[in-house]
Amino acid sequence: MKVIRNNLLAGAILAVALFAGEKVGAQPGVVHSNQLPTAFQALVPQGATLDAPQTTKMPGSGTGTVTFAARRTGKDGRFETGYLFELTIVTARAIETVEKWRTMYKQDLESKVGSKMKEANSSEICDDELPELTEYTWGAGITWRTVCKNTDGDNIRNEIYYDGIYYGFIGEDGGIFKLFTLTVKYGENPEEADEWAKKAAQLISETSLDQL
Repeated sequence: MKVIRNNLLAGAILAVALFAGEKVGAQPGVVHSNQLPTAFQALVPQGATLDAPQTTKMPGSGTGTVTFAARRTGKDGRFETGYLFELTIVTARAIETVEKWRTMYKQDLESKVGSKMKEANSSEICDDELPELTEYTWGAGITWRTVCKNTDGDNIRNEIYYDGIYYGFIGEDGGIFKLFTLTVKYGENPEEADEWAKKAAQLISETSLDQL
């Protein structure tokens, strides 16, 4: 059986910890919640288990983060499809810094995409095929097919999974920037990751800091 890797959840929890600090409640102006904002609840697939939702925001500085993971057992019961959502909202304090920030975030996104396209994740039992890059108005998605050998007694069969990671950047009026990373592991079909990521990007574009 394939299960979602622990580092998927660890990455989400670490992202929140780095932003909010260990003693979030002790920091003035910081609002912290272990509940998933209503605006994003539709991103938990039907039948999936929600793991480690974390929401942190600092209204005074126009900053906030939302992270959560979800997992759903595949229809054949042999593996789990994993989903990871990571969003950061920041607001430029001065109008003269907006373009500088926009350029910085765009370059960071391009760097992440370039590095991921070169990354090799094959192992002794799994082979990753060449990744495919798809560009969107809000960023870029990298998807690939993974073929794993499953040994069951004397029987050896290939199991095929579809993975995807999406890097997004949305700039809005008032110097507001929404930065996000969306990950799908062990998807059952090639459309699953794309559809989930596009839905997530749409909801992110429609959601304000006040709604976190």
